[in-house]
Amino acid sequence: MPFDEADIAFAKEIQKTLTPETISSSIRLYQIKGDVFANSRVDGATGLHLGLRDFEGQSHFRAGSTDVGDVSWITPTAQCWAPAWAIGTAPHTWQVVAQGKSPAAHKAFAHAAKSLAATGLDLILNPDLLARAKAEWREKTDGKPYQCPIPDHIRPKV
Repeated sequence: MPFDEADIAFAKEIQKTLTPETISSSIRLYQIKGDVFANSRVDGATGLHLGLRDFEGQSHFRAGSTDVGDVSWITPTAQCWAPAWAIGTAPHTWQVVAQGKSPAAHKAFAHAAKSLAATGLDLILNPDLLARAKAEWREKTDGKPYQCPIPDHIRPKV
C-alpha cells in the first residue's frame, strides 16, 4: 500500500524538528543518490522517500547494531531497507520512536516483508539461485565457523 497524504504530512512534521544539515547528512550517510522511478535526486522535500533507491551495482557498508551479523555466520541472510522514517531522521532518536508505530512505518514493514518473502519464494523455486547464494555465503564466511565475540564466562546479571 503506498504512502498517503497523512503519511507524508506526518513525515514533514517530524522533519520540522530536524535541521537542514541533519536531513542532508542523512541522505549522504545512506548514499541515496537518486530515485529510479522519478529519475531525480532525493532531497528530502517529499518527507518520505516515495520511490525506489537507485542501485549503483554494488552494496554499501552500513554501520549498525543488530544481531544480523551474528546470524549471518550461521545461515545466509537478507535485508530489505524500506522507508519507515521521514527523510533525515537519525537513528537512536526520539523521532525514530515517534514514527515506529505510524501507519507509514507499518506500510514500509509490510512492503519489506513482501520483498523478503518473494525472494525466499524465488530461492525455493530456483535451486540454481539457492546454490549460488549458498556458495556466495560460504565464500564470505571463508568456511570459518561462527565464534561468538562474547567470552563464555560472561553472563547477564539476573
